[in-house]
Amino acid sequence: MSTLNQGLTAGVGFSKFVSSGNEAVTKFSDYVEYLGNDSPTRVIIGYIESLKDAERFVPVAKEVSKKKPIVVMKFGRTGAGTRAAASHTGALAGSHDVYSAAFKQCGVIEVLRTQDLLNVATAFRSQPLPRGKRIAIAGVSGGFAVAAADYLSELGLEVPELNMELQNRMRNEVKVPAFAAVKNPIDLAAEIRPPFLLKCVEMTIQDPGIDALMMGLWSYPTPPAPENLRALERIQRESGKPLLMCYYAGRRGAELVQSLTSLPVYASPEEVSQVMASLCQYADYRRQTGTFPS
Repeated sequence: MSTLNQGLTAGVGFSKFVSSGNEAVTKFSDYVEYLGNDSPTRVIIGYIESLKDAERFVPVAKEVSKKKPIVVMKFGRTGAGTRAAASHTGALAGSHDVYSAAFKQCGVIEVLRTQDLLNVATAFRSQPLPRGKRIAIAGVSGGFAVAAADYLSELGLEVPELNMELQNRMRNEVKVPAFAAVKNPIDLAAEIRPPFLLKCVEMTIQDPGIDALMMGLWSYPTPPAPENLRALERIQRESGKPLLMCYYAGRRGAELVQSLTSLPVYASPEEVSQVMASLCQYADYRRQTGTFPS
């Protein structure tokens, strides 16, 4: 119920909400199979303490993941959590390493926090899958750019240097000043007006050497101008690539900006990087299984 309430507060829509109880008859895999064939359901998120039908869950999840993402949060990751899960459900929680390996095999995305369930679901609901792991970072804060680059690299994604032709276009066509960084991350500093940043974002996300873009926003205490958010939506739509935003003015600030745009908005560089990694992980599974969306 906590996840449901948080999701509704954040504007996440739910087509179905199920509590599997003690699973005396209907198991977790039954619900996954049903939701996999349920047209209104675009993303499946789940909270798992244990799987009583692991042998069936694996083939079911493999097939469902070829059609839509499954995002789960597995509790009982530690000794204390395992004991608590066993006493609560009466089932053996099992080794978390075994669960994690099974999830990866099935194309299931595992997250570690309730907020991540909603964060990842929001991105899957509105963004296309990336065709690779080459991520561009843009913004007006060097702190955001450095943190995001570190997080993405630690998560196994690439932050490649932009080609010189693109860098020169930013300098010559957009007139980006010499003090701004355009190699990737693109750090234009707070002195740069939004139209310059938007043009650089558009050039970058359209480049064939970039598969997705993360953007850091800062306009506290007022939200970004609606026309700038509309421009970013257009840029993302025309590129056909995922564009995730980070509004680093706290959770409430990010939720306010999220209410103004269809693009996913997150509250920290760590959150937006984790979501991007989840998109890339699921995209890998769809490529490996020959089911990547055309």
